[in-house]
Amino acid sequence: MKKILIIAYYFPPLAGPGVVKVLRNCRYLPKFGWWPVVVSVSNPEKYAIADNSIPNGVVVERAVRLPGFDLICRILDKVRIGRQLIAIPDAFIAWIPGALIKGIKVIKVNRPNLIYTTIPPYSSAIVAALLAKWRKLPLIVDIRDPWLDKTYPLLRYPTKFHRYINEILERCIIKQAKCITFIYKIALDQYLHRYTYFSEKFILLRPGFDGSEIIKKQKKRSNSTSIKILYSGVFYPPYKAIMLFFRGLSKYNSENQEKAFFIYYGQPFELLNKFAREAKIERFMTQKGYVPMNDVIRAQAASDILLLVLEFSTIPTKLYEYLASGVPLLIIAPEISELKWLLDRYSSAYVYLSLDAKSCEVVQAISYLKSIKLEQKEIDVKTQVLWNELEISVLTEKLAKIFNDATH
Repeated sequence: MKKILIIAYYFPPLAGPGVVKVLRNCRYLPKFGWWPVVVSVSNPEKYAIADNSIPNGVVVERAVRLPGFDLICRILDKVRIGRQLIAIPDAFIAWIPGALIKGIKVIKVNRPNLIYTTIPPYSSAIVAALLAKWRKLPLIVDIRDPWLDKTYPLLRYPTKFHRYINEILERCIIKQAKCITFIYKIALDQYLHRYTYFSEKFILLRPGFDGSEIIKKQKKRSNSTSIKILYSGVFYPPYKAIMLFFRGLSKYNSENQEKAFFIYYGQPFELLNKFAREAKIERFMTQKGYVPMNDVIRAQAASDILLLVLEFSTIPTKLYEYLASGVPLLIIAPEISELKWLLDRYSSAYVYLSLDAKSCEVVQAISYLKSIKLEQKEIDVKTQVLWNELEISVLTEKLAKIFNDATH
């Protein structure tokens, strides 16, 4: 069996979509002839954690971040200079020296056939590229969010010089890598436009969902007199979508005897409480925090409606668990053609509202989705297409083929 070295800052006990993706790679790659060895961080900055178990037999080596960098970043943030001034390519730069040292030791002991990383953080790509260059190993990079084309305002570069340096770093990574995979087409199109001469390296490979988790956790809907609306993940400014939903939820509960409750799984978010107070729905909202992925999937399957709110053009990884759950979806987002295509292809029931929608439209959407009756034949067709194309075993087999091609 071939060995693959995975450079992954985000790995248990840390939580988040980056963690889930690497964990699933580690779980299913051995089935297709690749045994993972992971280099992760031993002393991460303060971040959400969850008890996601590491697959048996996976070797995990921990690298130390340079001490003191977090303090410097906090000071820069406090004086309103911003950590972005020194954090090139990102705030995880202090992990690079330790990860390189640990990676060299791991390579000498395990002799991997290939190096793989998923970004962000973009520092992981630098570690992976330097190690691959040193040992003349093939490099595969998975891009979950674009490096340069940052839509989230707080992650944009403070000066043109910072963007220029990152552009050089990104170009070097793209040039060195044997293959670059993208989890959504929006990002792929951006790179095709910027790097037309490397287009043969680019492949769309969606993150999908783990069918074993869905099979174990899916339940029949309860006969409860209340409506459970669940959201998992994070929120981004300017928070227009979630505030619209809260206004709609408030209006729905004021007009109906059957109450709707909002349940949030993700990083504790104090601003969410403020929004709830303003909309007067505090007693109808619960924040659960980060929990193991299995518990989130169980809660999704037991919900009446799953909520997806977006402020900009992206395709979040949670969408695929949402689709696999079979629960109706309420989407509040800008116009995203790729998202609409995915919903039409794989979802049996959804309502897509724009960011300019009115609260009464949210009320109508909740009323429609909680009472919708679907034809079993339509559900079966959508489910079969979904499992044939986006179940993690299918996608991991494609990833293993990319690895095999890169090592021939």
